[in-house]
Amino acid sequence: MNCRILLFSDTVCDANGVSRFLQNYSQLSKDLKVDFRVVTSTTKTRCDDSLFFNTKPLFKIEMPFYKELDLVIPRKKEFEKIVREFKPDLIHISTPGLVGFSGRKIAKKFGIPMAGVYHTDFPEFIYDNTKSSLLRWITKKVLKNFYKDFTAVFSRSESYIPHISESIGVSKEKIYVLKAGIDTNSFHTKFADEVIWKRLQIQKNSIKALYVGRLTPEKNFPFLLEIWKEFKKRSGDKTSSLIVVGDGKEKFGDLSEFGIHFLGYRGGEELSKIYASSDFFLFPSINDTLGQSVMEAQSSGLPAIVSNIGGPKTVVKNGQSAFVLPIEKDMWIEKISELIENEKLRKEFSEVGHQNIQNMSIKDSFLDFFHKSCSLKN
Repeated sequence: MNCRILLFSDTVCDANGVSRFLQNYSQLSKDLKVDFRVVTSTTKTRCDDSLFFNTKPLFKIEMPFYKELDLVIPRKKEFEKIVREFKPDLIHISTPGLVGFSGRKIAKKFGIPMAGVYHTDFPEFIYDNTKSSLLRWITKKVLKNFYKDFTAVFSRSESYIPHISESIGVSKEKIYVLKAGIDTNSFHTKFADEVIWKRLQIQKNSIKALYVGRLTPEKNFPFLLEIWKEFKKRSGDKTSSLIVVGDGKEKFGDLSEFGIHFLGYRGGEELSKIYASSDFFLFPSINDTLGQSVMEAQSSGLPAIVSNIGGPKTVVKNGQSAFVLPIEKDMWIEKISELIENEKLRKEFSEVGHQNIQNMSIKDSFLDFFHKSCSLKN
């Protein structure tokens, strides 16, 4: 299809699902020889920036409530030069940060149609980290203004369409569902490798629950710690472990008495091995628009327990590959105990989850995104 798309994003080389998503899309665009490029402004080195248009920030600070992400002031003139030379038919805005705002302003200046992907529920992100209803209301107002001139907004899951419409005022006719997909070759049962636990100094024969994500309130991570500790106290379990992958472990101290092991950031094949070598996955977030880490876990053969609010429930098969639960402590503890004690159930859930996600490739997701986006260029 004769179509050129630029996507502006504040996060590309960070340790989060949006970055992995955009890295995968960028690699696919190169492999498929498609005119799609990501524009960002970062000094991070966790990705191959030859796949992106990256300009050095004028200024950067840690983002409030999310210190692993930089808040940058980009070089707008360099962005404009990229747009003039690339000549996009459509500009996608992936994040409503300063890079996203710059992309929006440039698109309006050059009269280029705009679309967006609603990766993160920012009003709830702000509320979860501040407990301020006023700041949540202000964030909604800002986002309503931000998205009002967009031709379309892509939702990561069907379940989030009503929320996007009600929260930021985008009419449902302008909301497109982006086909869910991950790199199923990188997250697969074939990476199971018990040797990794020896290297990480974790008992090889213990049952291992896994969490991958930010260790923050908007991911409901404090709830996960609470229920795991309570499970340990009630059951008297001395061997099961909770493996935690994600930046920010310093704030939690040593919780090894509860079998909790903080691994910090892990990526690449090492992360693939950690997924495939664990026994089940826990993800209590209620604000995820999709749940990419849940898909990665299921593709790696892990049964899962997820919340009944948000996107993750849409990528699992409740009662067949995962348990979908309300955020209720006793229910989570009961299902954790069940998965630990019932090896046959874990195996059944593992097989169903793995097969289910094999139908959700990142290539199919990218082609869906590209074709739907190109249909908007006029």
